[in-house]
Amino acid sequence: MKHFLIFMFLAAQATGTVQGDTRWRIRCNFPAPKGILEHYYVGDSWDFFGRSRFSLKKLDLVVFTDKSGGEEWGDVTAGGINLRDFPGKSGNVAAGWLRARLGPGTVFSAGDKLTDPSEFTMYKPPATGNRIRPASSSRTCREEPLTGAGCVIGLGNVEFALLAAYSRLDSIGGGYHRTASQVDARGTVGELLGVTRVSVDRAGLALTTGRRNGTGTEEWTRCGLDWSVPVASFGLSGELSLGMDSGGTSASFWNSISYRGNSFRSSFILLRNPENFPRQRSSSPISRTCDLGAVIAARWGTASRGVLEMGCGVYFEKDDDMICGTGSFSRRLAEGLEGSLGMKARIGNEESVGRGWARITWRPHSMISVREKTRFTHWKTSEPDSTETGSGVEIRVSLKPWTTTGIDMGGAACSTDGYNSRIYAGNCRFPGEFGATALYGKMLLLFCGLTVKTSEYLTLRLCVSRHTAEGVSSMGTGWEETLGNSRTKTGFQLDYEF
Repeated sequence: MKHFLIFMFLAAQATGTVQGDTRWRIRCNFPAPKGILEHYYVGDSWDFFGRSRFSLKKLDLVVFTDKSGGEEWGDVTAGGINLRDFPGKSGNVAAGWLRARLGPGTVFSAGDKLTDPSEFTMYKPPATGNRIRPASSSRTCREEPLTGAGCVIGLGNVEFALLAAYSRLDSIGGGYHRTASQVDARGTVGELLGVTRVSVDRAGLALTTGRRNGTGTEEWTRCGLDWSVPVASFGLSGELSLGMDSGGTSASFWNSISYRGNSFRSSFILLRNPENFPRQRSSSPISRTCDLGAVIAARWGTASRGVLEMGCGVYFEKDDDMICGTGSFSRRLAEGLEGSLGMKARIGNEESVGRGWARITWRPHSMISVREKTRFTHWKTSEPDSTETGSGVEIRVSLKPWTTTGIDMGGAACSTDGYNSRIYAGNCRFPGEFGATALYGKMLLLFCGLTVKTSEYLTLRLCVSRHTAEGVSSMGTGWEETLGNSRTKTGFQLDYEF
């Protein structure tokens, strides 16, 4: 794999006929955790990600490798190819390590969904369509990698999607291989999978069937009908799915009525997503489980340069009913000055959580941006004396003294009663990384990042962050525990386009 990657890179430079990009990212955490110091982990404390993508006419190729702290180098090495506009302008053929989503995702989805949608975003009806592409990050290739081949074929207003895969999954470890037992459990579960979907205009019919063999045998089948029909400014969309496994047969559905105007959008969704519905390789547009639920959400761009977003969901399930609500209002206060207020709450039979925030963004000059965000949390369970509260503040300053140079620095501090009342703050992150960090207790986070674009093709990035906790002699738990009251993380990333 390494020699093939070097060959492709040199060929691109020599011939000039291949286009693409290369990304190399490396991080290290200090001090090393207990699992590394006591040699319980098989690798060192470095994180590494390397990826190269090539495009030659209609052919795309991606190759990447990844390791997390505690793993051996080259722990994940994967790649795939994609033939675009074949057969036909709307079709493609892909093979290797894949990410795919057919229809809304309830019948089949694998690695094509980064985060679950909240009631905030439900003013837009769930999207549909067929997508089969090579995986481009380790996130899709760890616990449940999908290896196989698939194609999308468009014939007029009819589209066919086919996928066949045989994948080796891990039985423990969540896709990471830090310990000897996790290494031994790698690829011990074999999965055989077949998926197809046929869509005509704005309706589709999908079927998937799978079998997993590990310590036991697990089989499932799902089929579903989905539709999306526009009527003037309104939209009617939905999906009805049946799932069958050893536990029996269950039904899942969602129906949406949406409206889209010039400054106002809204949606009402009625859904059922039962706990016993088979969920292997499935990603429902609304992931909360319920016997019956309803969501209403809206977004309104006001005439006073403000934006109001709100949503509410009610979910009924045996012994576990839940109400979720979100709302935010943002407004341009003056030239270069914006403010926003928001809240999010979840009320259940056993647990209730509330979070609120206020944010100010100030851009006094094209080279300077300052953002301040204050957060509040409240957590409570049905147990007596189980209430926790917390608050925190985050400040970020972004400077761009030259067109080729950017500096990002700031920090966050919090005071919470415990982990359940934690806050989430932004951190120094590279493109392609999730940048939120959980803070709890009495913690201070400081970070600084530097971006230098040395040429039209080459960009270098460097970042350093440091966590400090008050009143503790160690941080983390178990084999991830580190001595002392602080942790430091450094990182470097190179992006090169050719």
